[in-house]
Amino acid sequence: MITDSKYFRLHAMGKPAGRWCTPATREVVARPKHSVAAHVYMGIAYHGATSLKFVTGTHKQVSKYTDPKSKRPYRGLAQQEYTDVLHDHFIPEGNKLFKNAGQWADKWQMQQDNAPAHKTPTNMA
Repeated sequence: MITDSKYFRLHAMGKPAGRWCTPATREVVARPKHSVAAHVYMGIAYHGATSLKFVTGTHKQVSKYTDPKSKRPYRGLAQQEYTDVLHDHFIPEGNKLFKNAGQWADKWQMQQDNAPAHKTPTNMA
């Protein structure tokens, strides 16, 4: 199963946006500084796909994980949050996907990229 995350933004940040109009009334509208976004993880395999898992970075979702140095909530995905996503979401959903995979049902593997949260010893086992 291949897994990855993606930010889905309502607006691309920092670039001007055009509007539908006639060439004579063409305007440029500034984009907002803080766009509404959804940060999700998902896995996909030959046998199907997992459901979306919303994580920190989604609009108005504050991390429950704190940075030990600053004592503030993480702004991005913390290593512990990814570990929880792995154990509470990907592994159970992967087992469901591969339940009817015949001889490969108990031998499936998960592929992840080299994001820092993915490379902790507990997440590489």
